[in-house]
Amino acid sequence: MNIFSSEIGEIVEDHLVIGEEYQMVAYTKDGMVEFKVIVELTVGRNGPEVTKALKEAIHRRFEMRIEVAAVPPGTLPRSDYKSKRFLDETR
Repeated sequence: MNIFSSEIGEIVEDHLVIGEEYQMVAYTKDGMVEFKVIVELTVGRNGPEVTKALKEAIHRRFEMRIEVAAVPPGTLPRSDYKSKRFLDETR
């Protein structure tokens, strides 16, 4: 099954509010390609609640489990141009 990062991005964006950022990362673990979503939530948002909702939404849509982690504001890199939402660390 092919899954495009833009499809996962749409689900993630539905769960974020203005000013919150996210990044998707593909990486290798034990010889297998894994995928995780990192969300940068604003102060006062319930990280465990948001990550659980995202995991469930992604699982419902794609029938697969993806790691989702919440990080503090200012953690993800910023750019003056278009944000880099997908990182491929499999190489």
